[in-house]
Amino acid sequence: MYVKSAKIENSGPISRFTIDFKFRDDGSPCAVVIVGKNGSGKSIFLAHILNGIFDAQQSIYENPETKKGNVYKIRGGEFIRYNSLYSYSKISFTSQFIVEEMVLRSNKKEWEDLFKICPPNKIYTEIPEHENSIYKSSFLRRRRQVEEDFDRNTYLYFPPNRFEQPNWLNEQGVERKADYQEFHNTINFTNKTIIAHSPMKDNQSWLLDIIFDAHALDETLGPRLASEIGDRDLSNINVKNKAHALSIVIETILKIVFMKDGEFLWHIGNRGRRSIGFSINGEVITHNLFGLSTGQIAILNMFISIVRDADISIGEIKSIKDISGIVIIDEIDVHLHLHHQVNILPHLIRIFRNIQFIITTHSPFFLLGMQNVLGNDIFDILKMPEGESIQVEDFAELRYAFDAMRRTGVYESGVKEEIAKSTRPVLFVEGITDVSYIKFAASKLDRGHVLDKFEIREANGLGGLTKLWRSYDERIAEIIPLQIFLIYDCDAGVECSQKGRVIRYTWVEKDKKIKRGIENLLSERIVALLKGAQPSYVDVLGAHKKVVSGVEMQVSEEWVINKSRKREAMEWVLANSRSEDFSEFVPMFDFLESKLVH
Repeated sequence: MYVKSAKIENSGPISRFTIDFKFRDDGSPCAVVIVGKNGSGKSIFLAHILNGIFDAQQSIYENPETKKGNVYKIRGGEFIRYNSLYSYSKISFTSQFIVEEMVLRSNKKEWEDLFKICPPNKIYTEIPEHENSIYKSSFLRRRRQVEEDFDRNTYLYFPPNRFEQPNWLNEQGVERKADYQEFHNTINFTNKTIIAHSPMKDNQSWLLDIIFDAHALDETLGPRLASEIGDRDLSNINVKNKAHALSIVIETILKIVFMKDGEFLWHIGNRGRRSIGFSINGEVITHNLFGLSTGQIAILNMFISIVRDADISIGEIKSIKDISGIVIIDEIDVHLHLHHQVNILPHLIRIFRNIQFIITTHSPFFLLGMQNVLGNDIFDILKMPEGESIQVEDFAELRYAFDAMRRTGVYESGVKEEIAKSTRPVLFVEGITDVSYIKFAASKLDRGHVLDKFEIREANGLGGLTKLWRSYDERIAEIIPLQIFLIYDCDAGVECSQKGRVIRYTWVEKDKKIKRGIENLLSERIVALLKGAQPSYVDVLGAHKKVVSGVEMQVSEEWVINKSRKREAMEWVLANSRSEDFSEFVPMFDFLESKLVH
């Protein structure tokens, strides 16, 4: 079971959105990363999803984590958005499972007498006259199917207040030893929990079981490399049993976390204190896996918990692909160093292909790591409270971090150092899509020989180009060893000019429906085809009148590339265009060639 879609209205800071979760062509889920300022509705969004998962658990087990008849998320008028009359949510899961709720500011009778309106949601008609809310779920009606799903899949929630006591804390330190785990097999009772606050103790005991079982049935476990694992069926590397397969998955996680590869060996402490350590290629990484730093423990516990939960399930595991379900992590970057956010987390998420990760974060560095490892098409970024799908470069925290860095002398000197290292003139453009358009236009127009003479880089927007221009006064601009070209979009409001070896060029605006950005240079033909094939990529500002200084003016219709779809629009254009669609780029290449000092 995966989350398929979410519709939320007037809940907390959320006004209204409908989100369709993305899936790959093979049906596996794409990761979802939810971003936004504090108080923007990230945790509220998660609570609506979790409400459905806990409801499913309650419908089949006698020992659920929420009391029978209760829900996980409180309903009440205090959670209705300010100045709104009601709140509504509908979470749809695969296999046609649905949870739906509606809350009014007063009971239905008073509400109708006072406001004289009827909300468009059908569920409103089912609210009893003297009640102010309703909650509906399809799980209980299909109990057997839900039970089969929960038995075979993983459902975990890591709240933002998760924490493990440090190993050096004496009270916890004396308790922290592994013991063999005992499970209770009782009908309609589960050994699995959804909420994972502090899973270390359970993970320790479980891991000892896995190591013992794997080796008891196979005493000749040979060396294994992380490169052998990937997405392949683990039977290809001589898997003997489920414990053996799970052991290999854990070893893969550890190799990713410690960024090492080679022969893996476990080290188990004596019977008095069952510590668990390991070595790779003869190098002891740790004598006590659960005595590592808080950050290392945090990341290990998240992903070991996923594997442990899969083990408690009844399904057979021969590959990491066999581990499926939903894992929700609120504030994934809590306790984690930038190295783990950028280099470790994205790789761990990638190997669990059939887990639907739903994550919140404030970290631009985690998103950059996700983009580098997974690519934009394998994960989705949703900005709260709008529920808008955005690209990494549109993430506000990334801009704040970058702007703060740009105000430092380190940034400015770093840029100048990179320019000084260049062996060719440097061409700066506003954004990453500009780089792609210019390179593609050069190849289509047989101007590659011109562009090959430059190093082309993005300046992170108009502000980046402006800062570069201002950082070179006339004296410095005269003595720098190589030319620097700054290329501005037509709507930048900047004139072509030059000081020394620093030259700025602005596209001349063409009279087209798209008047902003580099897309103004594209042919009307390809833009019309884009709008017809992908309507969500092109926003339309209708013709209208405006009054300026008392004078009424007619404004013609304008098309704008949707900001959150800018990269996808660019990729579509490059895949479907002809050379004549880039003819307006010719003057820039002519300008560069004429100004280039040989």
